[in-house]
Amino acid sequence: MAFASLNLSERYRPWVESGLQYVLRSESASSVAAGQRAGANISASQQHESLHAAESPSTASISQRELHQDQQHAPSLQHPPASPASLPQDYPQQVPQSSADNPWPHPWDCYIEKLPLSPRCIWTYWELGLDMAGRSSGIRRTVLQKLLLKLNLPAGSIGFWPAAALQQDELMYDAELFLRGLAHAGASDILCFGPELYGRLFPGEVYAPGPREAHGYTFHFLPPIREYLADNRAALEALLQRVRHALCIES
Repeated sequence: MAFASLNLSERYRPWVESGLQYVLRSESASSVAAGQRAGANISASQQHESLHAAESPSTASISQRELHQDQQHAPSLQHPPASPASLPQDYPQQVPQSSADNPWPHPWDCYIEKLPLSPRCIWTYWELGLDMAGRSSGIRRTVLQKLLLKLNLPAGSIGFWPAAALQQDELMYDAELFLRGLAHAGASDILCFGPELYGRLFPGEVYAPGPREAHGYTFHFLPPIREYLADNRAALEALLQRVRHALCIES
């Protein structure tokens, strides 16, 4: 008897004694076993990569997450409130007469495109015409942005509308177009930063801060936007409280 037959299972001994020496292995079983092993290896590799990604997020993922968080705290960009930073620049300074086909002469046609639909209020100040003409003050823009962020009103709540357009290096007041723009906006509260518009709306009267009724609107005359407000937190907070009071917003 061969030595190999000593370790032979009794269930196979009758086949061996009948002359059986080899048994062919099933290809389907081999393929299934191999596939199972390969699948296990791939699954383990994917789990390892997922774990590695979870522990060490990529820079792109961090950037996307931070951007999403910034968008949650910042005003929506789909319909942003018109501001000096987003108004058109570098247009011809000469203002042509309006016509039937062009009811808004240039550059007022650019201003009207920036007005949000049905804003809660309108903000204006004498230098706004400069800001819209591409001659904006970076510090003044910073002060306005701080006010907007602290108010935290929904996008489109505030519209900017100038009382004067820049013509030949000089701001020219246009009462007709100014009032027409206010009517187009439909807001009843007009916040005027600075005294320049007061004398034009109420000629001969002494400037007095506070609300005044005229032309069917409430004009709230507030302190002017000055450069020192960018670094003076107390003064900026005082102006912010005046704005909140004019808009009946609780602190």
